[in-house]
Order: sequence, then C-alpha cells, then structure tokens
Amino acid sequence: MIRLLKKPIKPCWYTLALVIILLALLVQLARLTVPHIHHLHAHIEAFASEKFDAQVRFGNIHASWPSLRPRVQVHNLTIDSNEHKPLIYVDYASMELDVLSSLFHWAPVWRKVEINGLDITVTQTQEGGWAIGQWAQKNRGVDWRYRSPSALFLVANQVDIASADVTFEFYNQ
Repeated sequence: MIRLLKKPIKPCWYTLALVIILLALLVQLARLTVPHIHHLHAHIEAFASEKFDAQVRFGNIHASWPSLRPRVQVHNLTIDSNEHKPLIYVDYASMELDVLSSLFHWAPVWRKVEINGLDITVTQTQEGGWAIGQWAQKNRGVDWRYRSPSALFLVANQVDIASADVTFEFYNQ
C-alpha cells in the first residue's frame, strides 16, 4: 500500500521543488533590477496616470530591495485632475512592501509607509462615502475599497506622516 502512495507523491515533491527554485530565481532577478527603476520614470508616470485617471508626475524615484522587503521612495509626487489645485501633493513618500505577508494574503501588504509634506482634500460624496477631489464623480462605477479617510491606514502596519495639510469637505458643506 505504501509503495502505491509513493508513486503519485514523488512528482508532487519534484513540482514543489521546481516552484521553489523558480520563485527564488524570480526574487533574485527582481532584487537585481529594482535599483534601476529610475530609468522607467516616464513609463511609470504614464501607467499611474492611466490607472488613476489623472495626471501623475513625480520628481525622483528610487528603489531598493534588502532582504524580502522592497522599498520605493518618491519625491515631489503630484496627482492632478486639471482643476485649479492638485488632488494630492507629497514632498516625499517611502513605502516598504512585506513580500511574505503579501503572498500569504494575495494582496499587497505594506510594512511601513512614510509620508512627508502631504497636501490633500478629501470630499464626502452624496452617498456618504469619501473621495479625493472629483474622483467619486468621475468613477461612479468603480468599487472603491476605502469608504472613509481613516481606512487608508489599514493597508500598512506602520504609517508615519511627518507633516500634512488635509482638508475635509462635507457633503452638507
């Protein structure tokens, strides 16, 4: 009986070993290429602008990947929706991704987020939800994950905001 079980289990062990080796190779390849992310500055801005449906600009971007925690640092981040004032402006932002927790939860889990010089306006919608600028009116069909401004802090274990200018605009003025 035991010999019958060994035959189907043996390929599973080989497959598991192959997956682990390929995952290790992918992580090492990513660790080698992440420091060169600044060469993709224009492509990252275009991709982010398309996803946010607003113009995204930033000054410098730097990335590193020590251990299993890739870190991205951005200077002078501006998200603009062609209004008189940018939706979001950040002097400096740094985010550290927890790879193991992200794999476990199948979603990005940020270990540490640092923000310095945040300028943002959060607006309450007619339905009672919260939006940044006019994104709620532009994207009514999109299911936004965050229903209140405080829920933004649930995506990271540690959020440090050094200085911020946050304006809340309530629906009933």
